Amino acid sequence: MNRHRLLFLAFISVFASSLLCSQTPAQNSTEPAHVYFLHPHNSFVGRLDHPVVFCDGTPIQRVESHHFFVTDLPPGPHAFSVGFYATGNFVTLESGKSYYFKTTLDGKPHLMANRPLWTIDPISAEEATSEMQQMKQTTKPLQK
Repeated sequence: MNRHRLLFLAFISVFASSLLCSQTPAQNSTEPAHVYFLHPHNSFVGRLDHPVVFCDGTPIQRVESHHFFVTDLPPGPHAFSVGFYATGNFVTLESGKSYYFKTTLDGKPHLMANRPLWTIDPISAEEATSEMQQMKQTTKPLQK
């Protein structure tokens, strides 16, 4: 009886150690990418000053002037834009990496919108970190 119990315990310990060894902390391909969106101060008022950032055609956040927000997105290709008539960027996000984007106003009226267009452009981590120190983080959920 004791011999069976010892064999059973030995089998369980070998099985458990093999499971633990097989789960090495290798890079997890499902880890999200961290995407930061910065909206510097501008002189507009109203909704034009608080554009909505879109990811793959879906609104993810309205960002106020002199604010930034961060969101986690799954790895893979994504399209980012600001506003309904905005020009955007197509980016392939990698797992666990951080990406930084900044909104700017191109100043030219768009034919359909009859107002200037927002653009969204990638920036370096150093530039983003420097600018975010002067900004506030938007934490309010998107109100549609």
